[in-house]
Amino acid sequence: MTKVVGLGGIFFRSADPKALSAWYAKHLGMPVEVWGGAPFPFREKDEPSRVGHTIWSPFSEDTSYFGPDPKRFMLNYRVDDLDAMLAALRAAGVAVDEKTDRSEYGYFGWATDPEGNRFELWEPPATERSGLTMYVVDAFTQEAFRGNPAAVAILEAFFDDPRLLAIARENNLSETAFLVPRPKSASQLAEYDLRWFTPTVEVDLCGHATLASAQVLFSRAAPELTELRFFTKSGPLTVTRGEAGALVMDFPSRPPEPRALHPGLSEALGLAPREVLVAGDYLVAVYPEAAQVAGLRPNFSALEALAPEIKGAIVTAPAGSDHPGVDFVSRFFAPAKGVSEDPVTGSAHTILGPYWAARLGKTKLQAQQLSARGGQMGLQVMGERVALSGHAVLTKTMVLHA
Repeated sequence: MTKVVGLGGIFFRSADPKALSAWYAKHLGMPVEVWGGAPFPFREKDEPSRVGHTIWSPFSEDTSYFGPDPKRFMLNYRVDDLDAMLAALRAAGVAVDEKTDRSEYGYFGWATDPEGNRFELWEPPATERSGLTMYVVDAFTQEAFRGNPAAVAILEAFFDDPRLLAIARENNLSETAFLVPRPKSASQLAEYDLRWFTPTVEVDLCGHATLASAQVLFSRAAPELTELRFFTKSGPLTVTRGEAGALVMDFPSRPPEPRALHPGLSEALGLAPREVLVAGDYLVAVYPEAAQVAGLRPNFSALEALAPEIKGAIVTAPAGSDHPGVDFVSRFFAPAKGVSEDPVTGSAHTILGPYWAARLGKTKLQAQQLSARGGQMGLQVMGERVALSGHAVLTKTMVLHA
């Protein structure tokens, strides 16, 4: 006998769905996404590899999705065989809609109970039933579809490296972060092992994917906490809740050192810099004006040819009057790591922070990255550490059949 196997969604009318969703997100910690609703992931008790979501979502007052009646609510029930369920309901004399709907989100049908309550029946797609839940977060921005997107996955244990790299390649974002929770320590902090992958390589440090990871954990896995600790190839990193919704990351400072102009660098960047520095395998090219940084059109093939000595090129300049409230600007190019231009790069600012702090004579700085998507962050240079602060927006939850 086919049957209901779970609650798929709770839908209701609202005079102002956007404002109401924001209220629930602020006061109840609801994980509201850009489209206005909140998905709650779960795993089947008898088969933990099966992943699903229960959707909470307000609709406008004039929605036709609830049918012709003026009911305030409509429930969605998950079923294991929609066609069999609809046939059984019709045979029992239940009022069933003639139409059904198929999409990438599954197979849908509708019926009405004896008290006139219309309900939705949903047979999830195969990818909803098994796979890896992943989150896409735009980091260093308060606005969706700006900043730097990263994918985040929480695992019970790390997959082997080829599989992690394959997932990152499939996501095709500048970084995919993989998290594995550690057992509770004496400090009682929430602690996770964290690794970062571009579509081509694993990296030792990534700021925006760390910020994205913290955003997912604070909003989904640990909403009651104010601090998280990550263990990485660059050592332990902490992220705390800051003011006005910002998250603050504590990273190691990496002051750059002067370096002679690298052969071919000016041609690769398209304009000779005034000063060149280096920190590890990252090169820093300093220009006198922000407009010069914004106007660069690098030859990415020529930049990639500078590897393995140089795996990333940071270009930077003082912000100037065109960027009020900002101390310096930058861009970041890393074609040798599979990322031609990174939208916003936290790790680069662990290098830029100490440089500009010394040059400008201040320890608190505001930075802007001049990529097409753009992004901003605050910095505080504290000796051997740099605190990077920024906002992040969860834009997508998806199930990867991996």
